[in-house]
Amino acid sequence: MIKDPNLLNYIQNTSGHVEIANGVRVPIKGIGNLNLFGKESSAFYMPTFSNNLVSVKRATNDLNAYAIFGPNSFHFQDIKTGEVLGKGETKGELYALKDLKKPSNSTNSCHVASSSSDLWHATLGHPHSRALNLIMPNVVFDNSKCESCILGKHCRSVFQNSISIYENCFDLVHSDVWTSTCLSRDNLKYFVTFIDEKSKYTWVTLLPSKDRVFEAFVNFQTYVTNHFNANIKVLRSDNGGEYTSNTFKAHLANHGILHQTSCPYTPHQNGVAERKNRYLMEVARSMMFHKNMPRRFWGDAVMTACYLINRTPTKVLNDISPYEVLNKTKPHIDHLRVFGCVCFVLVPGDQRNKLDAKSTRSVFIGYSTTQKGYRCYDPSTKRIMTSRDVKFLEDQSYFEKSGWEY
Repeated sequence: MIKDPNLLNYIQNTSGHVEIANGVRVPIKGIGNLNLFGKESSAFYMPTFSNNLVSVKRATNDLNAYAIFGPNSFHFQDIKTGEVLGKGETKGELYALKDLKKPSNSTNSCHVASSSSDLWHATLGHPHSRALNLIMPNVVFDNSKCESCILGKHCRSVFQNSISIYENCFDLVHSDVWTSTCLSRDNLKYFVTFIDEKSKYTWVTLLPSKDRVFEAFVNFQTYVTNHFNANIKVLRSDNGGEYTSNTFKAHLANHGILHQTSCPYTPHQNGVAERKNRYLMEVARSMMFHKNMPRRFWGDAVMTACYLINRTPTKVLNDISPYEVLNKTKPHIDHLRVFGCVCFVLVPGDQRNKLDAKSTRSVFIGYSTTQKGYRCYDPSTKRIMTSRDVKFLEDQSYFEKSGWEY
């Protein structure tokens, strides 16, 4: 628990309280990363504290070290190598650390800052460094050096944006269908996107076949009407048969929706949707490469990518996120975790015996849209679990072999 913000590499605003020995509840103002003897350790930012306090239990866990105390001094000793990592001396009735200092340009401090930025970059779905800096102003990151981004996003230049302006959300909706070369984990091969021109907010629906696009649009239209009290005025798509069936045409006509289609062999006329689908796959591929996810998880990766992109600031919207434009409030990001990392899902007491493990080792595959919880997959049982009681090991990959190879 740190009172001096200069000791933390960056601070993420948060709320809460810590109850100290005399029963007083002290407010928490943020969470940051502390350079503890050259290793990263998270810490609460508590400016009302009179001193910086370090938990011996937490320090020994983070450092993987013994804490050895004497009458006048103490030190932390690496369990494996025996190396003394840091030391301190008595100060009154307390033990005071000697090497707790400000982050500097030293190798260790740079390593800690780099580690923090790498973790946030992966957690947020490998966004551009500019977008990451808008969310985390104190995190410095250059994604030109991220191998997962290079593998997943390397592409040609995009077409020029349209200059058309629409005043209200859902005045114009773009749509396109993407086809996978392999089936997803739940045997789906396509996804369709619906992108609001005004907010750039994107909705994705996974599909078993293209003839389900009409059903997906009707569901999306109903959602827009019920949740936003809005009507879609224009639908813009390519000239594919999934959009030009008689059933689809009749539905659009009955609801007064103008259907704008691109000319044959002119996909850039539907450029917004084309680019969005490409970007979704770039982010999905980057996340999958980062954690060695097998190809069959592409559907989960796309849904997670969409969730993150909607919450990421973009230059197109003057450095705010689609979520904020649509919902008139900033999105929360403190619940975000690294896609594909190892996680442990708590097993309810009535589903286990007294000697059974209390959690199941799984892989994190995204966020539930219908429940306030994380979606986790147990490869041993092939079962999806949605839970809020999940512990994450974000630096560990569940799968060891490269996911794009099998």
